[in-house]
Amino acid sequence: MNSFIAIILTSLFFILSGWYLTYLLPLEERLERVGLAFLLGSGLTTWLWFLGCRLGLPLNIPTLLVSAIILVFTGYVLKERFGFVRNKTTLAKLSKTEKYLAITVVTLLILAFLIGSYNPLTVWDSLALYDFRGHAIAMNHSLKDIVDLPYYVSYPLMISLVHSIVYMIAGVSAQGIHAIIFSAFIGILYGRMQHWTNKTYALITCLLVITQSEIFTHATFAYTNLPYLVYLVSGLLYGVLGGKNKSNSQYFLIYSGLFIGLSTWIRSSEIFWILGVMLISWQGVRTKRLFTAVCSIAIIFLIRYSWSSFVISVLLAIDQPDMPRISRFTVEAFSMIIVNALSIAKYAYWNIFLPYIGMWLLTIPMLGVVIVKRNVRVLMLVCAIAMTACMTIVGIMIFSTYFRTWNQIGDSARRMILFVSPLTLIASTYSLYLMGKRGNNEV
Repeated sequence: MNSFIAIILTSLFFILSGWYLTYLLPLEERLERVGLAFLLGSGLTTWLWFLGCRLGLPLNIPTLLVSAIILVFTGYVLKERFGFVRNKTTLAKLSKTEKYLAITVVTLLILAFLIGSYNPLTVWDSLALYDFRGHAIAMNHSLKDIVDLPYYVSYPLMISLVHSIVYMIAGVSAQGIHAIIFSAFIGILYGRMQHWTNKTYALITCLLVITQSEIFTHATFAYTNLPYLVYLVSGLLYGVLGGKNKSNSQYFLIYSGLFIGLSTWIRSSEIFWILGVMLISWQGVRTKRLFTAVCSIAIIFLIRYSWSSFVISVLLAIDQPDMPRISRFTVEAFSMIIVNALSIAKYAYWNIFLPYIGMWLLTIPMLGVVIVKRNVRVLMLVCAIAMTACMTIVGIMIFSTYFRTWNQIGDSARRMILFVSPLTLIASTYSLYLMGKRGNNEV
């Protein structure tokens, strides 16, 4: 079976696995429902598969099907018990201009899929870590080959498990599925923006995100930065959605927690999941849904802990000391930060500020929209962008006290905050839409 068929079958499997869970939200767009089903199916199925492995089950097709059945059964029970969906989702009718935009979006996504499917894996970490683990799991149906070295547990297993599924059904390369992950995100982005604005603005936002060169490039090879972006930004989008009086809007907070938690199932060393915790807490207080917010935050910690506890057990088994923690707030550490202040400033300028200078500057006029339109949603998005910058700078300061080569990995720092681009484009496009409307638009 060639890679194309294997990737399509894997994608359909994920969509079916997560389909019933999409009925817990009152969605308007069928494209969003499909994208949501794929991302929930891929994230939660692989996570349950991993939990089964920790209980002693093999990582093979039968146990994968059991994980999918558990997910389908849970979604079906919740759907039947709560019956949130009242209206069927439809494919919106498009104007002539919107059709051209849609054709361009689809063409670019197909192009990314073709490039990823037919290009060999060449990028180092994708070849030596993510894809290697996928091959090892597919051959041995266990984690025995990846628990001998700390390098192999330096990142969570979701992407490797997705790759392993493709290889278990005789696929040759799993790289193309990263374009499918990106396409699922575009489906969610279109649905959210169409709900907040209209079809034209939604399609323009999708096109702007896709045509960001670094994002499009990441959709064509097997790194984890793009999947991390997809889950983190999706979680933030669902987190800013719920209003005070919207039917079933409290459940968007739960899905926000699911996506933020699953982002740590892709990359666990980044601390941007804290953005999700802060946003969910804000919405919980604002909408007086504290219990829902607490449950959502608990989901984040549960998913995150399931991997971190596994890593600790592996490091202890091979007698490898764990990585130093942020708790090293000593006088020596602060002295090192002061000494390195100029180097930290230069590093941040060249690798954090300059590559995204357009995005950072776009946040300035958004503050005017917040003041004029009194729009809480824009305020939340701007705060998320600003907090990203602050957390990144603080992270660099702390990192500089641990490793002498901290200033030699600029590319890694730039990729780490890749999600700033779509987040800023979403916020700016939404702000532009609000400025074209009369009156205040408080959400």
